[in-house]
Amino acid sequence: MNSWWHHRDFFNDVQEALAHYSEASSKESDVEFCEFAFKGLNVMWSAHQRSFGQSPDGNRPSDSKSIQNLMLAIADSCQRWLLGQASICRLAELEPKILNHDILRNSLEYRPGRELPVALIKKASDEHGQLTNAFMRWNENSTDDARTAALKKLAQLLYVVRSNIAHGEKTEYGPDLSKAKRDRLVCSFAHPVVEDVFEALFEQPGERLAIYGTLAPGGANREILERISGRWTDGTVEGKIETGFGLPLFIWQRGADKIPVKVLWSSELPKRWTDLDRFEGEQYRRVLVPIEEQKEIMVANIYSRRSRNYL
Repeated sequence: MNSWWHHRDFFNDVQEALAHYSEASSKESDVEFCEFAFKGLNVMWSAHQRSFGQSPDGNRPSDSKSIQNLMLAIADSCQRWLLGQASICRLAELEPKILNHDILRNSLEYRPGRELPVALIKKASDEHGQLTNAFMRWNENSTDDARTAALKKLAQLLYVVRSNIAHGEKTEYGPDLSKAKRDRLVCSFAHPVVEDVFEALFEQPGERLAIYGTLAPGGANREILERISGRWTDGTVEGKIETGFGLPLFIWQRGADKIPVKVLWSSELPKRWTDLDRFEGEQYRRVLVPIEEQKEIMVANIYSRRSRNYL
């Protein structure tokens, strides 16, 4: 693995981004999930632009440009994996198309509760149309240029979704109640896309599990993972371990002690998560955490004691 964020200098950024993502995953609504997950992506695109994104004139790029740069910094194989996910296809083909609420609010023709003019709808849905066209070209001809264009347009539309959520329903003309309904629909499609973006950005952590307790080689429950083929490496994770029901309970805690873990790397894990989650039980929650391994960072799943807040 050779992505930019593997360097130890980005450890705190990865920690913060994953804390937001863990908080997002605890939310019941798609809108709340997207709200917190975008905060995590914001941390990562800010970290990337801080080190790699300065323009020649020294000006800071916009957030919209920074999220595009972040998507293009994903490892090549993971970029291709991401664009092959059904979630991206469903988002690209979503009808009616996602409207950029910034454009609506800046138009004299926009009033909450009134039907939008066709020309305004076309203008406000332009970013979504660009993704649809770019994704179609990628599927027809999977060249590097087509891949770059599709990733840029995906990032551009995700930024629109993020901005729309941030705006809320409040306008100078009164509440736009129909926007709340649109946001819920859009976020139901964006939710799995954002999950796949995190999976691609952190190089498919769904294929890695960090073990600190009885599932480890030599542990009392080692036979559960002995059925899964893969390789093991050593690392550390910040947190603490308590004991409950005679079993170790890991608590992810940023800045805490470094706890040794064994990391299982296996392409079989994505098909085993349901069974493993059931085996661990309701007192544990599977979350993504940064693992230090030979002075570099990687990201893996770990079973942590359930907590309401990771931030």
